[in-house]
Amino acid sequence: MGRSEDLTVLPKTYCIKAGYRARDTANTIEVDPGDYWTCERIESSMRFQHDVYRLALDCAERMGSGLRIADVGCGYPSKAKLLQPFARTLTCFDQPTLESIVRRDFPTFDFVSIDLQEPLELDARFDLIVCADVIEHLVDPDPCLAFLRKCLSEHGILILSTPERDIVRGHDCMTSDKVDHVREWNSEEFARYVQSHGLEIVDHLLVPPEELTIEEQDRIRRSDERRTRRSEGCQVIVATNVIV
Repeated sequence: MGRSEDLTVLPKTYCIKAGYRARDTANTIEVDPGDYWTCERIESSMRFQHDVYRLALDCAERMGSGLRIADVGCGYPSKAKLLQPFARTLTCFDQPTLESIVRRDFPTFDFVSIDLQEPLELDARFDLIVCADVIEHLVDPDPCLAFLRKCLSEHGILILSTPERDIVRGHDCMTSDKVDHVREWNSEEFARYVQSHGLEIVDHLLVPPEELTIEEQDRIRRSDERRTRRSEGCQVIVATNVIV
C-alpha cells in the first residue's frame, strides 16, 4: 500500500488571480429593515446600473412582450419598471427585509424572499433575468450562479453585471477597498467564472456604473477618458444556457 500524502485543500478562487484577498463576510445582509437599505441608500441607488437595465430593455424589446422577467438581488427595484411593459410577470428576488418596501411601492411586482448564498429550489423559469452588481457582495457566489442558470428558460437571456476591477481599482489591485464588496473580477476572470457555470457568453461589454448626464457623456467622448471607473467601470455579460 502506498504512502498516504498530505492533501491541502485550496480555497476557492472563483477564477480570480492567485493572491487576491477576498473578504470573509457579507456586509450588505440586513438583520432589521433599514439597517442597510436606508432612505439615503434607496435614493442614491437609482443612479447606479442605469445602463445595465437599458441593455436589459434592449433585449426585452427584441424578445417581444409577454416575458417572464426576474430581477435577482433587486434592491429597491425602481429601474425594473423599465421592463414592465414587456412582462407577463415581473418577479423580484432579495432578502426578506425588503419585502414590505417592495410590496408597498411596487404592488404589481411579485416578490420572493431569498438568501442568494443558499437559494431555494424554484420550479419557475424566466425568459429574461437581470442580476445587476450582486455577486460581488456574496461570500460564496457559486450558489447564486447555479440558481440563475437553473431559473433561465431554454432560450432565456441573463444580464449579469459587476465592477471591472482593473478599471475601478487598477491592474495591481489585490483586494477591494469598498467594504461592501467581498471580491471583484476583471473582465477575463469574470468571463471564465461565468463560463465555468455552464453559461454561454453572447456579449461582454463595459458601461458606466452610474447614469451620466449628457454633458458628462460629451466630455468623455471628446477626451481620453474612455477607460475610467466613471466611463467604463461596470462590466456586463449577456449569457444564455449552453445547449448540450
